[in-house]
Amino acid sequence: MRKDLAHARVTVAGYDSIDEPDTGVGITWLNHRDLVGAVQLPDRCTDCPEYNYNRIRLADGRVFFMVGVDLDWIEHDPLP
Repeated sequence: MRKDLAHARVTVAGYDSIDEPDTGVGITWLNHRDLVGAVQLPDRCTDCPEYNYNRIRLADGRVFFMVGVDLDWIEHDPLP
């Protein structure tokens, strides 16, 4: 999660799947702690609506599609 969102204690949407036209299905609200240790997964296709989202796997094994602007994959100092 972006550091500014984490500091503001914002939750961001994670979707179970993406439907046409770019509509998230099965929303789960995730906070900074949920996203600690998450990894980005490779795209499954390049011509489907999922391609416009980042597919991630949380440390607990759950997989979600997320809007990339909510994520920050650059290493930062850990939050307190």
